[in-house]
Amino acid sequence: VPPRLHPPIYPSEWDDYTADGSYFITICTQQRGNAFGSVVEGSVLLNSAGIMICNWWHALPSRFTTVFLDAWIVMPDHLHGVITL
Repeated sequence: VPPRLHPPIYPSEWDDYTADGSYFITICTQQRGNAFGSVVEGSVLLNSAGIMICNWWHALPSRFTTVFLDAWIVMPDHLHGVITL
């Protein structure tokens, strides 16, 4: 089986994340382990780490005044979110 291909960890030289706009981000846990919770009967049940991630996500605009939050979700092994700069 060929190895799974991943995008580069660091931004490419042509990426400009200093520009105003909306950015879709995904942050995965190490080895995609269920560090943030579990799925119970089709719903995500966050553990204390998942709740902490929610709290940090909500705190971003107060820490970085040019950040605005849009849609987001915490899953057992990753976070998806849209931020606007």
